[in-house]
Amino acid sequence: LEGHQGSVNGIAFFPDGERIVSASSDCTVRVWPTYSRQRLNPDERAAQRKRTKVLKNHASSVYCVAVFPDGTKFVSGSTDFT
Repeated sequence: LEGHQGSVNGIAFFPDGERIVSASSDCTVRVWPTYSRQRLNPDERAAQRKRTKVLKNHASSVYCVAVFPDGTKFVSGSTDFT
């Protein structure tokens, strides 16, 4: 996924299929909007980056994410014990 500065270690889809959450070695969790399988042009990619939410609360690599069945929350797991 374009945007992480480290490897992507885990992803999960929200039940509505409209968002993905990703865990990375760059200590962040990102929530991404989903799109069709069509390739995005540069303007569309820039707009997507603006809609991506970045959570920077971890102090170490994040290895897993899971979304609650109702889609209202997600959890992440990191080697920082949080």
